[in-house]
Amino acid sequence: MEAYILLTDENAVFTRKQILSALKEKGVISGINEEAIKELGNGKVEVTNIILRKGNNSRNRGHISAGKMGKIVGGITQAGQKLEVYDLGNKARLRTEVYVGREDKYINDKNQLVLQMKSVGKELSLLRSAYQNFQKRYMPEERNVNPMYLKVEDTIYTKELEMKEIQKKDVYLDEEIEKSKHAKLIVKGTIYQGVKIDVNGARWFSDEVTNVTVRKIDERVALYTRRSRYEI
Repeated sequence: MEAYILLTDENAVFTRKQILSALKEKGVISGINEEAIKELGNGKVEVTNIILRKGNNSRNRGHISAGKMGKIVGGITQAGQKLEVYDLGNKARLRTEVYVGREDKYINDKNQLVLQMKSVGKELSLLRSAYQNFQKRYMPEERNVNPMYLKVEDTIYTKELEMKEIQKKDVYLDEEIEKSKHAKLIVKGTIYQGVKIDVNGARWFSDEVTNVTVRKIDERVALYTRRSRYEI
């Protein structure tokens, strides 16, 4: 079976041999060679002649494209924002699971980050209060040689750096949550009956349908065709 998979990760830079080795270790592919890998730049890599094995777990935080006539049959496939394939599953109803979008994960990470931000903010408030008390009670020449004062000063600096990193991650998570809201599965051929499809937590065990785009709308799976939209 000939297919294509597009791995997207702008933070990753790999050689062809590293990509091939990593994919083979995960059982994603078989029967391809180094020449089957094409580097597209910006962290994007295209791999041809892929066979997805039964029981395969393929995970990618960006986009997966199975090309013009590519098929995914069996195993678990996960894409962060978009999965594009020609056929999904088969008539024999081999267990096939597809997960698109990571909104729930990012929201959970965001909630944990908010708690962390509050905790660090509280620590900084106490440290700054102690720092100000030192400055009121001691002259500069006294406090600047006081081990406790110097420790408080150093800890404030460390905690401020920690808070900056938390704030950067908070911005990143907001961006990823927004991207995940647009997660979709595009099937230009057939989704066979019995495929488990999860789009940002909205689940559907498929009926047989053709040429559809699957999204999450109001906590439910929605199927789009060229002419209409209907919810499951």
